[in-house]
Amino acid sequence: MSLVFPPKKTDPTFDDWMRRFYRAVFNTEGEATQDHAQLSNLNSENYSHVTSSQAGQLTGGTNTTLHFHASDRNRANHTGTQTASTISDFAAAVEALLTAGTWTELEINFGTIPVYDAQFTITDAAISNTSKVIVVPSGKTATGRADGDWQWDGATFAAKAGSGSAVCYAIFHPGPIVGRRYIQYQVA
Repeated sequence: MSLVFPPKKTDPTFDDWMRRFYRAVFNTEGEATQDHAQLSNLNSENYSHVTSSQAGQLTGGTNTTLHFHASDRNRANHTGTQTASTISDFAAAVEALLTAGTWTELEINFGTIPVYDAQFTITDAAISNTSKVIVVPSGKTATGRADGDWQWDGATFAAKAGSGSAVCYAIFHPGPIVGRRYIQYQVA
């Protein structure tokens, strides 16, 4: 009987096929059954497959090979992601970052051809290779524009800091935009 295609469940050979399939997948052919009377640490209150030394390492609260290490809880060693709602000081840290520095407004000319995205450079001596540059739209009315232009077109900005400047990337939504707009940025 082939194990490639199973018989229908209503077929009388189905149960035999399942047993043979299970043995083939889990390699249980010829294995002896375990006599649980031979297990150590077995009584009506305690059943374990670890030695008493291993149990002590797991429950002792010290750094062992079977227990977590202090370095596992060191934030610098984490490589995954974490939602902001689980970080106790997240809101305070963001507020401190946003209010710590000075905001600078800058008028940018995005040209006469409508664009959905753009790249421009902010030149500022305060910017270094290790700076974080935050860029957001400013509500100030740009030259030749009407009040509230950013109300109709939003923008998402990213900035790559360098020595004395930052290259900024913008995506406009819904876009496109044309002409001048004010942005504001902060160097942290």
